[in-house]
Amino acid sequence: CLEPEMTIPVAMFAILSFGAAYVPIDAQYPRERIREMLDELDAAAIITRRAQLDRIPAAFHSRCVVLEDVDLMHGPSLEAAPVDPSAIATVFFTSGTTGRPK
Repeated sequence: CLEPEMTIPVAMFAILSFGAAYVPIDAQYPRERIREMLDELDAAAIITRRAQLDRIPAAFHSRCVVLEDVDLMHGPSLEAAPVDPSAIATVFFTSGTTGRPK
């Protein structure tokens, strides 16, 4: 849940390299739309910045990874997971004519 910025491609690459699926949620979306998307996703982690944390419902704050709190230079060394080529990589929500994410 980030605003459009240069961090997004890096986050996408990191997420996909660990075998997880990336779901873009623009922090500029209305709060209700963000809540509906997060309810539907049941995401294990939500990458965001401190400035966007108020856009995410409090019920999801325990799943947030706040970029300003991550020590990328001295954090734990993680190894990428083997990625199954048939696995989901990206999920996009659309609202179509209903205005509700699906």
